[in-house]
Amino acid sequence: MAARAQHAAKAVSILIMTGLCGGARAQAQTTAEASIAGFSGKDLSAGVQSLRASTTGDFFFEKERLLPSTVIVQGTVIQTRAKDSYGVEKDSVERRANIGFTQSFGKLTSLSLGTGYVKNTGFSRYSSATFGQWWNKATILTEVTYSASNSERSSRDYLDTDGFRVVVPPRSDGRTGRFGLTWLARPDLMLITSASTSVSSDRPKSNAVTAETRYFFQPTLTAFHVGYDRYVDTAQVKKTTDYGRVSAWSGLISAHQHLSDQWILSLYEREHFETETPRSADTAVTKRHTRENRVKLRWRHVTGPVTDDVPEVSVFAGSYYSFADESKINHLGLGGKYVF
Repeated sequence: MAARAQHAAKAVSILIMTGLCGGARAQAQTTAEASIAGFSGKDLSAGVQSLRASTTGDFFFEKERLLPSTVIVQGTVIQTRAKDSYGVEKDSVERRANIGFTQSFGKLTSLSLGTGYVKNTGFSRYSSATFGQWWNKATILTEVTYSASNSERSSRDYLDTDGFRVVVPPRSDGRTGRFGLTWLARPDLMLITSASTSVSSDRPKSNAVTAETRYFFQPTLTAFHVGYDRYVDTAQVKKTTDYGRVSAWSGLISAHQHLSDQWILSLYEREHFETETPRSADTAVTKRHTRENRVKLRWRHVTGPVTDDVPEVSVFAGSYYSFADESKINHLGLGGKYVF
């Protein structure tokens, strides 16, 4: 349910922001977005409500130079009813909130700060800082990100199947470093890649890489996105967690077809493969394969040149299928955006 691969979108948003620089003072622009969706499956039903607001403007000055800033606030509520291992239905509510701030310095440099939390049966906090720099006539963007998180949950103490004692602590802390590279190879081609390393007090060190290509085919006004990501735990799992060593990879492909200036149709598919090696040799290796499909139709209130800074409404639907237990979850939702 979370969105993936946002690096290219961030690059485009920075280009739009820097276009406000120079000349007369630009007015602040505020955007509000909302979505509501319902999920249903054999043993699960859920409702998701999300609200996001952002504002961009030249709020700070330096010797009469405009320095555009962006503030983003987002909140999400997920209400779930699912059956536990005994077949008893249980309700749960998860709340997420985050706030982000991006400050540009001139036309090529930016600094982004963010913080947020997730509250369900436990409570997690996180924060991040990203430094972005454009190079080679604003065709190459490098980003360095450092993020930190800490989680609180119920402690557990039990004997594993191999007889070793497992103690899940009530608190864990994590740190992640990431380097991202975006290349605007041509006006119709964008290449994005990143590499990250994470360490946690209750997990082995892990590495992750992502790669994505975005191509706009002008004759049919079609945008194609192809992506790949890989995650690997690099050591044996500690005796402080409920799950084993994970190795996973995902592939995605999506197409965005401009039916007209007002209408855009999007198709999306993601395949995810995961292997979990347990701590105990007495427990079998778990393999997971899931598939996610989504279709979205957007209508934009635009009569002149095409731009994303216009009000719009959308309807979307899709499914999530797990091959391991042959379970399927369908979803349907509505969304909208208003530009002040």
